[in-house]
Amino acid sequence: MFYNQYTGNAYQGKNIEILEKTGKTGGFCTFNQAIKLGYSIPKGTKAIAKLIKPMIDLVEQPDGRLDERQSGRMFSVFHISQLVKVEKVKIWLTDCLKKHKELTLSKTVGSTITLK
Repeated sequence: MFYNQYTGNAYQGKNIEILEKTGKTGGFCTFNQAIKLGYSIPKGTKAIAKLIKPMIDLVEQPDGRLDERQSGRMFSVFHISQLVKVEKVKIWLTDCLKKHKELTLSKTVGSTITLK
């Protein structure tokens, strides 16, 4: 079964075929959903799949009629096995602080931690 870890909703349609190709089952979520659930995504981790959110666009015809046209928006998802609970990151930082006297955090894209 394939479901969204954040909403609990099962994936449907073409998305099931896409997720079957990953070889993983269970919970999947977007980057923002993972953060809201209290997870961290290790730097360099690639999304496991790109799913499709179906959308319906209304297109006005020259005669004034509105026609529906189905399209989709792609979004990346991570499998729950790729995520790290924030508590584990806190434990790692605590261990690092015991070994090193100084911990420098530089606020850049993809925060860097320097241990001295």
